[in-house]
Amino acid sequence: SAGSACAGQGATCKLPAVTGPMRVRAQFNLGLCPPSGFCWENPLPQGNDLIQVWSPADGSTVVAVGAGGTVLHHDQNGWTQRDAGTTGTLHSVSGSSPSSIFAVGDGGAVRYFDGGRWQTPPGSNLTTEALNGIYASSPGAAFAVGANATLLLGSLLDPQKPWTPDISL
Repeated sequence: SAGSACAGQGATCKLPAVTGPMRVRAQFNLGLCPPSGFCWENPLPQGNDLIQVWSPADGSTVVAVGAGGTVLHHDQNGWTQRDAGTTGTLHSVSGSSPSSIFAVGDGGAVRYFDGGRWQTPPGSNLTTEALNGIYASSPGAAFAVGANATLLLGSLLDPQKPWTPDISL
């Protein structure tokens, strides 16, 4: 048995010569691995450009968004990559609490994090213009702005009018 022969050797490990059948157990814990199974290894924690970061006043969590639909969450356990359901660039992120966070980006993408997963809010597909900024005014409510004077008002609290374009400008 090689035991812990690789401990402390980093990415390169030299084991003693094997002279017969041997059971080997290897554990690789490199980078962040989204549900697609592709694991980013260098640079850590991932390699896409990050564009904006948000954290509540108490600093209990940090969320960063960026190119390729990248969403990273940081809490007391470290960084984790989350699947936002888009591969387009996310330009902005804002929340009213760690369980009510919005992100917006290319192609009119609007994503909402409810504390468990990222999803597309109902009725938020009102534009294909890039959305460049978002402000979460209260739990489940937000204002988004984007290209060509796009301004959207969103609410998860009113199922009859979840998202509307603001034409009062």
